[in-house]
Amino acid sequence: MNINLEKNSDLSAVIQVNIQESDYIEIVNKQLSDYRRTATIPGFRPGKVPMGMIKKKYFAAVAYEEINKLASSSLNEYLIGNKISLLGEPIPNFEKMGQLDFENQKEFDYFFDIGLAPEFDIDFISETTFPYYEIEVSGEELEHTIDDIKVRFSNEEIVESAENTDAIKGTLYPLDENNNRLDESPGISGYIKVADVKADENKQKYLGAKKADVLQINPLNDLEDEFKVKTLLGIQGADAVIHPADFEFVVEDIFRPVNAELDETLFKNVFPTLEITTEEEFREKIVEELKKQSTKQSDEYFLDNTMTTLIERCDIHLPDSFLKRWLLETNRDTMTAEKIENEYNSYKSTFKWQLVEEKIKLKFGDEARVNEDDIRNRIADYFKVYSGGELSPEIDAVIDQVLSNGNEKEKIRRELQGTKLVQAFKNNLKLETSEISRDKFNELVTELNNKYNG
Repeated sequence: MNINLEKNSDLSAVIQVNIQESDYIEIVNKQLSDYRRTATIPGFRPGKVPMGMIKKKYFAAVAYEEINKLASSSLNEYLIGNKISLLGEPIPNFEKMGQLDFENQKEFDYFFDIGLAPEFDIDFISETTFPYYEIEVSGEELEHTIDDIKVRFSNEEIVESAENTDAIKGTLYPLDENNNRLDESPGISGYIKVADVKADENKQKYLGAKKADVLQINPLNDLEDEFKVKTLLGIQGADAVIHPADFEFVVEDIFRPVNAELDETLFKNVFPTLEITTEEEFREKIVEELKKQSTKQSDEYFLDNTMTTLIERCDIHLPDSFLKRWLLETNRDTMTAEKIENEYNSYKSTFKWQLVEEKIKLKFGDEARVNEDDIRNRIADYFKVYSGGELSPEIDAVIDQVLSNGNEKEKIRRELQGTKLVQAFKNNLKLETSEISRDKFNELVTELNNKYNG
């Protein structure tokens, strides 16, 4: 067997796999011998069919299967043995191959087009300074967060008359066309928040309502949200149809939310494991938590911006014509040549990202690589939250099931890969850390997205 590589350009080549009779005849004859032992042909006892008849009947089909497998495995061994880095996968070149005659030919030439990964290095990465932006917590964001906390831990008090922030508890009685209660209806208990009423003219009948008042209402017309109407009336099913109907709403109580005070009770409710005794300490802790929450956004931008910078600095060229053809060959059911052409810039960016990512893994080793244990531990961490930190054999079996789902496993791997790259960058690169406003940070994100998608 002979295998030759002929370059069309720096980034594309044709590989010729020449297969001679001596390369395949032994395995083909063995297959035919196996067929002879089991073949059932009228006039012959099993195992006694003449080999000539077996060859005439089965040789071409067996040769086709075995020679194709040999061509594929030989190609893969050649690529691995010669450390040839590809983009995409080899594509059979049927034009060069021509029509192969497995019944009469003794020697076969297979031709494969390949796209070659470009050569480049990232040695400059260690001497380059990369920006890392921490998002500052503005006074407005801090106050908004504290206001939300005060509402979240609020209490209720019963008041005499309803205002816009109040909830009215009562019983609804359906009315007939003459505005009389339906005798058979026991009434429906429920709450209506005045703020949920959608129009000012409708809201007027709720504002100022007092205990024992009787309001005539139409929930479907009055309330903003159809789901809340279903909840109020006890109607189940997403597809259930609600018709406008009038009800008497007998008011039983008015509840008003009272925001929590900034005191030690609230501090303990929000941070039960900490000893916070002053408002100043509480505010400092809130700022700390907000910064933690924004770290994920900072890390995501840092990763995207650093990778984009590396891709630009490396000036990577791709075998574009080959890749477009490969994308079409592997996605014929969902893609057209026109669609690939229109979306190729996005594919191109992905290829370049993957090439740079592989270089980073080579440079930083396991620190930048995701392994099987990393994936398994990430899934296990999810279950530990709900099992008190212990994993039973049953949960281990569920983890195995998740890992058997290729798409889900790849999704987790990609998520972990981003985390690994960020940590490797933080540990090994020169960073220039600065704090910027959220508005400025959002501008940078938009600018980077436009550059990447452009």
